[in-house]
Amino acid sequence: MANDMSPGMFPEHFDITQFLAGRTYANGIFEDRFGRVRRQFVVEINGTWSGHDLVVDEAFRYDNGETERRVWRLRPGADGQLQATSADCIGVALGVSDAQTMRMRYRLTLKMGKKRIAASFDDRFIRVDATKMINRSTVRKWGIRLGEVFLVFDKRPAGSHATHEWAA
Repeated sequence: MANDMSPGMFPEHFDITQFLAGRTYANGIFEDRFGRVRRQFVVEINGTWSGHDLVVDEAFRYDNGETERRVWRLRPGADGQLQATSADCIGVALGVSDAQTMRMRYRLTLKMGKKRIAASFDDRFIRVDATKMINRSTVRKWGIRLGEVFLVFDKRPAGSHATHEWAA
């Protein structure tokens, strides 16, 4: 199958809002700072426009059966800039893009067992083509690297994506 976006075809700035508009799926893992995979998960993402903002509704399902939901409001700006907020984001997430990547930094309140902690995220989204994107996020607490989140995003027309199921 031909790649419908060759490297010379990328616009000046990667507009992640255009990629996330509509239905997107992702598979991911969290790897601790020692290189051990601690969690696996799938995400179903629905992006809808509300005025100038893209509302990104993320439904997470983890390999242990837990579920989580996060709703982001992304506002694209000039020259590849982006601002994003969510209920568990501390302040405003700030992003900037070039032709093929988006980098976003923010602090997020995470559930860790029965506790909640504030962690810093340094996200790097890399566009592979019109239907694929890779994300690597470094997670830190008090400047200490806790681990990395890796995600592969897949954008396919409605009805063509297999349902994500974990093996029993």
